[in-house]
Order: sequence, then structure tokens, then C-alpha cells
Amino acid sequence: MGGPLAQARRGQCSTTGSTVKCRGGSFRAPGHVVLGGRRMTGPVIISTDFHTRHRRQRGVAMIVALLMVATLSFIALGLTQSMTRSVHRAAASAAYSNVYWQAISARTVGEIALRAVLDGAQRDGGKLTPSHPLFLAPVDLPLATGTARVQFADATRCFNINSLVVGPGDDADDADDASGNGENVGKRNAAAVREFTLLATSIGLSEARAQRIANVIADWLDSDAEQGFGGAEDGFYLGLPSPFRTGTGQIADVSELRAMDGMSQQIYRGLKPYLCAHPVSLPSKVNINMLRPQDAPVLSALLGGQLGVQEAVSLIEARPPEGWDSIAAFWAAPSLEAVDYDEATRAQRTSITSGYIEIAATISDREVDLEQRLVYEIGATSDRARLVKRTFGGDE
Repeated sequence: MGGPLAQARRGQCSTTGSTVKCRGGSFRAPGHVVLGGRRMTGPVIISTDFHTRHRRQRGVAMIVALLMVATLSFIALGLTQSMTRSVHRAAASAAYSNVYWQAISARTVGEIALRAVLDGAQRDGGKLTPSHPLFLAPVDLPLATGTARVQFADATRCFNINSLVVGPGDDADDADDASGNGENVGKRNAAAVREFTLLATSIGLSEARAQRIANVIADWLDSDAEQGFGGAEDGFYLGLPSPFRTGTGQIADVSELRAMDGMSQQIYRGLKPYLCAHPVSLPSKVNINMLRPQDAPVLSALLGGQLGVQEAVSLIEARPPEGWDSIAAFWAAPSLEAVDYDEATRAQRTSITSGYIEIAATISDREVDLEQRLVYEIGATSDRARLVKRTFGGDE
């Protein structure tokens, strides 16, 4: 092959200006070189890095190709994941829609059963007791593509949170500043505040803490901006990092208490089993035949603390197997002889039937579960139940 100069003379090199590119290296030719009939006067630089540069360019091209492949792979992976999520989302939406309509079916079945119970109760003087088959155990219902478990329960064994504020038609004497002119609507109900305080202290809260929580809830419900002792109005909540206002009206569910000042998780969980939120401002009219021993704090508070919790437990456990036949029979119990309660209040606060009944339904369809809670108001003269609340999800 010869050296670079010999290659140049044989025409095996290329020229660019005064540069000669060959294969074997570099050569500076003094004098002149004739290349392809062209006389090149010196000094002439003969460079032979043509293939070396070509190999470097091929390496860069390979790196660029690999980067493009990697980029396209990431794009394809992202599109695949996005499509997978979309498919899963669509499937979950369809499954939830199917379960929702099955929940509607369970609700319809529950309402039919509830009306049948009310028809039978009317023939029996309206008395409802825990021994009724409807309240004994959950009922399993087969559905088109799943199952539904339905549980009926009395919903009067509780303190109505909305009674902490006087409503239209309530006794004005229960208000803090009773005037008897209907001007106390929307103001706190002193009697209900005392009852709530008794209930809270019976489960372990101090009297001061119970009184403060009662005032906080009353401030949330009432229509004025006057803060009760230890309470909280809009001024407090608007100063929080995530500001909001009070409801200035009835709450729809007990879970709303969690947003109120001073309501810790521990206090909320302790109070929740004994509380309810009926869509009226009247105190709960408790079905005495449905009381359980664990409901004793509610009964003790209802009686103004004149009957201790343990005494209330004994009274409930001494109930006749078929329940009390009348309110008078309940109040004739020996343990209630010393309780000072007027006849009108006895009729307003106790009953042998249920003014509210709850239906808890759990619908299961393949891998989807849906919990539904329905609360029905039972009219005094009508056998038709009126749905007043429906919630989806677990009972926290």
C-alpha cells in the first residue's frame, strides 16, 4: 500500500483545500505533491483520519438511535399504563353503577318489609320490641349478581343533637331567655344542653368539658353570632388555616360534629353511639321497649340524672320479655317511683313504638361492596314510612 505520500501520488487520497486525507496517518510533504493531475505546492498536510472519523460518527449515530428507542419505549409504556387505568376506571364505574342499582332494589325490599311490620304493629297497639323477627338478625337477600344483607334497628335510643336549639313550635320556656313570643326560635335550648351534659358526664367526660362541648354544638346550630361560654362561632372557625363557617342550622348527620372545636377523635367516638341527628328540633322520643343495657346513659340523661347509669341498666334488664304494654306500665316500675317527671313530659319523651327506624344494607357484588344506611320517620297516624336520610359508606 505504501506510505501516505506514495498513496497520494497514486491517487488514493482525497483533497479538501490544501489538506490530503489518506488511510495510514498524517504526512507533511515538503515541496510539492501531484494528486490527480493537480499540483499541490507545499507544505502539504496529508491526513489519513478519514476512517477514524467515520467510525466515531457511526458510534454517535448508534447512541442517538438507542436514545430514540428508549424515549419511544417510555412513551409506549406511559400510553399503556394510561389505557390500563382507563379500562380499570371504566370497569370500576360500571361495577359501582351496578351495585348502586342493586342498593336501590334492597331499599325497595326493605321498605316493603318495614310497611308489613308497621301494619302488624298497628294491630298490636303500635308496640315494637326487640323480639320482633325483623330486629332479631340481619336478613340476607339474593340479588341478580350479588347479595344484600339488611339489618333493621330502632333509631330512637339516642340524644337528638338538633334539640340543642329551639325550633318552631317548641316550648319557649326551654330557651335561655324565654319570652313566650316565639322569639327564641334558633336559640339554644337550656333543658337539652343540661341533658347532653348529663349524657356526656355519664360516659366519662368532666362536667366542664361536657358543658363546653354542648355550647360549641349549640353555637354551631343557633342562628345568632353570640358565642356561648366556651363555645365557638364564625370568628373562631374563620381564623383557622382552612377557614369555614358554622352551619347556623340543623345538622344532617352526627359525623358533622368532627368539624367542631374541641371535638377530638376520642370524644367523638365516645359520644357517637348515643347521639343522632333527626330532622326536627324536638328531643328524641325513646322507644323504651327497644332499649338495651348499653343504652343506659341515654335513659339516665333523659331522666335528668335522677336514675344512675347502673340503675338504668337494672331497669332495662328487668323489662318484661314482651316489653312494656304502655308508657304507664314503664313509669310504674319501682325504680322510677322517686323520679320527678310530669305526665306531659313523660308522654313527650317515652313511647312503646319507634318514631324512627334505620335500615343498614350491605350490598356485595363480586369484588365491590357498598354500605347504605336509611333512616325512616314513622308517622303517628300513618303506616307509611318517610325516608329522611340516606348515606353511603361505612359508619365511622
